[in-house]
Amino acid sequence: MSIFIFILPPLLLLHYVICLSSLVHFLHHMRDSEHEMQETIHDL
Repeated sequence: MSIFIFILPPLLLLHYVICLSSLVHFLHHMRDSEHEMQETIHDL
């Protein structure tokens, strides 16, 4: 049982970091595509 206590926190932390990084990446991508859309509209 004590093994779980040692293993669980790092796994949770890892999961949190992965989720956070993917979210940040997604937001950056959204912002970039939005910027490209505006430039395309401006070119028209």
